[in-house]
Amino acid sequence: LAPEDLQDMPYGHSEIGLTAFAGYEKLTDGAEARQSTIGQGYPWQIKVDEYGVSASIVDRMLEAWNARSEIERMAVKFAREAIEHAKTFKDAWVANMLQDGTLTAGSQEYFDQSYGAHADPYPKFIYDGLPWFDTAHPLKYTGTTYSNHTASLALTPDNLQTVLVAMRTTNAYDDRGNRIIVRPTKLIVGADLESTAERLLNSELLPGSANNDVNFLRNKVRLVVNDNLTASGAWWVSTDRSGMKVVEDTGSAPRFASWREEGIRTTMFRSIIRWGAAPYDARAMYCANKSAS
Repeated sequence: LAPEDLQDMPYGHSEIGLTAFAGYEKLTDGAEARQSTIGQGYPWQIKVDEYGVSASIVDRMLEAWNARSEIERMAVKFAREAIEHAKTFKDAWVANMLQDGTLTAGSQEYFDQSYGAHADPYPKFIYDGLPWFDTAHPLKYTGTTYSNHTASLALTPDNLQTVLVAMRTTNAYDDRGNRIIVRPTKLIVGADLESTAERLLNSELLPGSANNDVNFLRNKVRLVVNDNLTASGAWWVSTDRSGMKVVEDTGSAPRFASWREEGIRTTMFRSIIRWGAAPYDARAMYCANKSAS
């Protein structure tokens, strides 16, 4: 999403999640399809905050013999670093959401989506009042639950396969209990598991096997490494949708501005980013080997 496309520009956005309806049934000749009430999924919302950084050049620098070239160099350097820091800031924010998303105590810093007159009913959790990764997410209209979190599950071939199957089978139901498609595509790890994950996904033969078994996980999912993930041994599996909405400026570029402060004889530079992120479908991700406390 871009800030200009938000429902409440530029402060936030709210939507209804998956819409559930009764499934198909066999019809006899001349029979009408049964009527059912459309069921709305859980409502979710996302807030957008502004983050900024600024720099200044005092007028005394303008008096130097090479002032013009130096100021141009500093302005370009500021812009380049602002763009790079914007990328790392967003990567770190998502990493912290992933890690705090298992906590039974919740995390108001990363999951409070309140904005303006729109209060978040669960400011420490996601749309269903639970941590993003939990063992008992409710299906709204069936009374049953699904799990997208296992606290103790090391990254091994068998354990990754277990998670992939769980996402595609037991978790692949909408809020009315209809089958849906959940297709895992990414394995997300921190730097500590990068080499383990590369061997697991890229080896022709199954890592650690004694009988030259074919590696059934080769190229099954793509590897994503986020160096900001610091929870030792933790790993995540995601679909391409990832079940999370992100709001950022078009092209991901910061907004730049410059102006004069005559009172202090200084030229100012500023970089602003508008950023927000919120989960809207917990079925699309799974977390393993990460504590809930």
